[in-house]
Amino acid sequence: MRVVGRATVLALALIAVIGAPAAAVSPARAAARLCAAGSGTTLGTVANPAIDELSGLVQSTAHPGVLWANNDSGDSARVFAVGSDGADLGTVMVSGATATDWEDLALGPGPGGGDHLYVGDLGGAGTSGNARPSVTVFRFPEPNPPGPGQTANVSAQAVTLTYPDGAHDAEALLLDARSGDLVIVTKVTSSASAGVYRAPKASTAPAGASVSLERVGDLGASGRPGLAQRLAELAGLGDVANSVTAGDASAKAGVALIRTYSGISAYRWSTKQSLADALLAAACRAPAPTDPRFPQGEAVALAANGTNYITASEGVGAPLVQFRARQ
Repeated sequence: MRVVGRATVLALALIAVIGAPAAAVSPARAAARLCAAGSGTTLGTVANPAIDELSGLVQSTAHPGVLWANNDSGDSARVFAVGSDGADLGTVMVSGATATDWEDLALGPGPGGGDHLYVGDLGGAGTSGNARPSVTVFRFPEPNPPGPGQTANVSAQAVTLTYPDGAHDAEALLLDARSGDLVIVTKVTSSASAGVYRAPKASTAPAGASVSLERVGDLGASGRPGLAQRLAELAGLGDVANSVTAGDASAKAGVALIRTYSGISAYRWSTKQSLADALLAAACRAPAPTDPRFPQGEAVALAANGTNYITASEGVGAPLVQFRARQ
């Protein structure tokens, strides 16, 4: 999603630099180590100029050093293979899919085993009021990267997810690899809390199935309302700077990340919890990039072992910034 206007960009950049007060919580070790990651490292910049509105990002486990990415509204049904250094590793066209407003990616087990990519067509672009009563998730087995400048094709299956309480706009899709649930966190630009919705076992539902979402509760906070929120209000942005734009989770490490325009939060995910329930608890504030040229953070990709995450903003040539967990 584009945020229009120079004042908006500068305000978001300032909010990203200053941040919000850290939450007084005691997260599990994996979350705590990510929140103590310190300064990030720019691994490279996204080389493929076709990736101009990067919105979803995941780290491949089958192909170390490979990221999968997608653009949001306005693009065709395709995903991009990107090196961790930003190199172009090819484009994969997704047949059997439409692209209304692709917003996020998830990676994990699918029907028959093996990692699948899940593309969340969740956003409200082109719809009345930027909200939809039902959304679509497309899934397909993780392909091999085609190679620099090359194109490959895959065929996707679609699963429809329907909200129980009306239309919503959302940009964050996460996979509960333990239960097979798909989890959506809604995007709000008001004082209301983001909602956490669960689609039970939707990741392995039959192709063409329709699954009812369940509202689990409000997304847990990662800090007291403070300077960042006040700056957003003074800039006329309301709560847009704290709107949820992406998410990722690791069942192995027991941690989940939620990205907003202005920050990143880490949530403890114990073995006794579902992912959706874990997102209801308080989180700790993890570091985010502070480059004022790329203030619109829209993507975050967590390593499967929880040792690092990579995040990026919209814009051609966006930097890929990695934060490594403190040992």
